[in-house]
Amino acid sequence: MKPSRIILLVAAAIFLVALGVNFASNTSSYADFVTAKESGKRVHIAGEWVNRDQASYDPEADLFKFYVQDSLNNIELVHFFDPKPNNFDQAEKVVLIGGYDKLSSGNMAFVADKIITKCPSKYEETEVKLEQTAL
Repeated sequence: MKPSRIILLVAAAIFLVALGVNFASNTSSYADFVTAKESGKRVHIAGEWVNRDQASYDPEADLFKFYVQDSLNNIELVHFFDPKPNNFDQAEKVVLIGGYDKLSSGNMAFVADKIITKCPSKYEETEVKLEQTAL
């Protein structure tokens, strides 16, 4: 076998291994707040925005804080270091991507790196009642 082919095969193998390692490190699974806290890993948490009147945004710290209830009814204060997403108020459900981190205050809190919102669709079918008329 020619040396150039051997080098090409080795380079391709290194590329595939690097791609696999990168993919594995960037994947996260769905969890609830308790599992996320215990694992210490980055996770996806699906839930609903609750206690809406207690949400706040601090422009100096660029910090939006709000409460989310996960699928097991655990409620947790979430820190998101960005402004509130534009469609957040209309969201039926939210998916938080993040994990538990130690804040500058020393406390552990769930910090969302990304928020995905599920808003009601204007294309959802609505129930329409039709009156029947006798012919």
